[in-house]
Amino acid sequence: MPFTLPPRDTWIDHTSDIRTDIDALYALLSDIDRWPDWTPGLRAIVRRRQGVATPGDAFLMVLEAPVIRALALPCTVYRNEPNYLEWGGGALGSVIRHSLELTVIDANTTRLRHVEYATGLLAVMTRPVARFARGHDLRWSEAIEGRFR
Repeated sequence: MPFTLPPRDTWIDHTSDIRTDIDALYALLSDIDRWPDWTPGLRAIVRRRQGVATPGDAFLMVLEAPVIRALALPCTVYRNEPNYLEWGGGALGSVIRHSLELTVIDANTTRLRHVEYATGLLAVMTRPVARFARGHDLRWSEAIEGRFR
């Protein structure tokens, strides 16, 4: 975890057991170019190169947003491993981090922990949109769960 300044606001920390093997779940989650195909409220992922996202890769996540219609968020991939994906951004000791952690329960079940949080100045600045972020993240988790029902 990066060094961050207080405070810390967690928008989602949601865990669910998905009826699929870890490889199938990781294949869905690690294909960030296809996230908009199945993630409610996500209009586009804009990247310079397609294919597997590796640590250090930058992308724009374009979300549907109330009032302003679209919100483009610059992101960097921090980890992309078969059991953990993490991306986000930050500045001046403040971060926003989004992660998906996968744990094998058995051959046909994978536990998914979905977390997003903000720290420091970014936590303070984003408080007015925390409800929006929490709702988007929960719909995203529900969409992942729905893909394997």
